[in-house]
Amino acid sequence: GMASTGELWEVVGGASKGGLIVRTGKDISSPELSERLATGALVRPLEHDAASERIFYKKVSGAGPGSGWVSTALKGKELLVRSSGELSGEEREALDVADC
Repeated sequence: GMASTGELWEVVGGASKGGLIVRTGKDISSPELSERLATGALVRPLEHDAASERIFYKKVSGAGPGSGWVSTALKGKELLVRSSGELSGEEREALDVADC
């Protein structure tokens, strides 16, 4: 599944807002943490809720809360992408654009 042990995910969304909203629980109604998970942070997913496209992460590097629940996609736009292994051409282009 998504939460395989060695897998790292990189935050690619939230750049204009200072990162992704982190919540204390799986539900979108759960309390928000005051700090956001910064764009460019690397996280390891520990739990994945496929129905809501949300993961419980433990942070590996970057700024933001050490752990919490974040959405992996919003309105069809990816907020986190797998950072391990080869990127597809499309993802690489998206990352190049984000670096500008």
